[in-house]
Parts: sequence; C-alpha cells; structure tokens
Amino acid sequence: MRVRFFGLLADLAGRERALDWPGEGGTVAALIERLGAEAGLGAALAGPGVRTCVGRDFVGPEQWLAGDEIVEFWPPVSGG
Repeated sequence: MRVRFFGLLADLAGRERALDWPGEGGTVAALIERLGAEAGLGAALAGPGVRTCVGRDFVGPEQWLAGDEIVEFWPPVSGG
C-alpha cells in the first residue's frame, strides 16, 4: 500500500510511505490507528477536516482497504 500526505500532513510525515498491509485487509480507521502508533500522526490524521481519498473517491473511516490501494490524506484547505 502506498500512503500519500499533503499540506501540513506532509510536513509531519513526508510525502509518501510504502506500508505492508495485512493480507486480510482492514479499514481506513485501522490505517489511521497504525499510522498514529508508528509515526505519531494520530492526532493530525484524526483532526477536523482531514479527508481520506482512495483511488479517486473520498471515503470515510469505515472504508475497507485490501492493501493494493493508494491512500491519500488531505488536510483542511482554506482559501481566500
């Protein structure tokens, strides 16, 4: 699985990580929990407005991940 981070999240975690994901899969919530434990990103990823994208779709924490996806985490975006 490849995990990409954007904006402030990339400042904390780097732009991309390759992860071994268990063969039976898991949810986005489980991925966030794992990244929180391994990289100290739990609070940042659980923050308000952080969106998760799998493929071309924004998904919720219940989304099932098989392990061959590209998962992206987008921080809140403000404009002006």
